Amino acid sequence: MRKIRKFLLVVVALLFLLGEEIFLRLRQIVEWVIDALPLERVKQACRRFLEWLPAYPTLLLFLVPLVATEPLKFLSYWLLAKRQWMAGGALYFGVDILRLGLVSFVFGVSRDKLLSIGWFRVLYGWFIWAHDWAFGLVAPYKEMIKAAAHRLKERFSGRSRLSMLMTRLRRKPTAS
Repeated sequence: MRKIRKFLLVVVALLFLLGEEIFLRLRQIVEWVIDALPLERVKQACRRFLEWLPAYPTLLLFLVPLVATEPLKFLSYWLLAKRQWMAGGALYFGVDILRLGLVSFVFGVSRDKLLSIGWFRVLYGWFIWAHDWAFGLVAPYKEMIKAAAHRLKERFSGRSRLSMLMTRLRRKPTAS
């Protein structure tokens, strides 16, 4: 029972860290797309607006990605109802990725302002604690995998498949 519990905790930790990694990568992608847009005046106006906006109204910005992508979500449901599985599924997951990327970007831009809210700072502290817990739980397994990969690399480095096959054939005694 103890091994099952430990295994489930490691799986939860891995999923948590994977979600966090996806969140960070999507924020980078959205930032890259926004930087690539040739709308400098609009981007400057948005930055000024975000700097001017107080902390609590900044929380309402998290509703913008939800409201903006909801019609596309309904369109994906309609496609699924019409048995357009590939189109509906692709749209559904694409909208989720877009929504998560936009939320991640909004959080990245307004993080310091949001941390000025007491209860938000406490929740963020719990998140940081959960990250540290998950990272600490996964770290020994990560090191074991790195060591095993290093041993495999050393064992097979510089050898072609033919030379490894010849080495194996030489080691096997022939049956007479």
